[in-house]
Amino acid sequence: MQSKSDLYVTLALFVVKDNKMKTSIMLYLIFALIPFQVIAETKPTLSIESEKSFVRVGYETSVDLTLQNVPPLYGVEMVITFPEKFFEVVDSGKQSDIQIEPGNYFDPKKSHFLINKADNTKGIIWYTMSLLNPAPPPSSNNGRLCKFYLKAKQPGKGNIKIASLKVASYDGKPFDIDFEEASKGITLIASDKSLDPNESKSSSNQTLIIILLSSIVVLLLIIIFRQNKK
Repeated sequence: MQSKSDLYVTLALFVVKDNKMKTSIMLYLIFALIPFQVIAETKPTLSIESEKSFVRVGYETSVDLTLQNVPPLYGVEMVITFPEKFFEVVDSGKQSDIQIEPGNYFDPKKSHFLINKADNTKGIIWYTMSLLNPAPPPSSNNGRLCKFYLKAKQPGKGNIKIASLKVASYDGKPFDIDFEEASKGITLIASDKSLDPNESKSSSNQTLIIILLSSIVVLLLIIIFRQNKK
């Protein structure tokens, strides 16, 4: 069934004799009455996320760097900084240097590290990885580039961020990855007290149970005292 606006335009096409006017009406139909979709282009991005925002001293949190909507990559060169005064990278390798974990974007059997090193005295991670020729391109446009763990050393807070990033596409064509948010970083807080909402909730429940049990004991003592007095 035609809407009123469609019906009016159709009638106008029959009534109007001027060809220029008819053309104007047809253009109106195309641009105003016929629905259309605009497909937004998605930018290639590299994001950084932490499992926790608050970390107790002596405990760890994981940090993931994830690629999204990227064309097939051949290699990545990246430098990450972290607050070395409050956190340290937990070694995930068996080499003499402190290393971080590779992600699932590059096939570990068809790629190799040029640099994979963390310096806990300077708060820097160097990470350079590439495919082995003639390895096929990555099968997905999304994936985790790398993962590492930070252990809280003493109370304080600071930023984890990507200081620099260079990428090489599989076909050799230049392109940019948006890592503006990752370059600003995420804030981690190390604390000597628990700030975990779940743990705080559990602690509150335990406190309520203790208060309830104490009240029952006091009530029983009062009842026993009165009975003995009689």
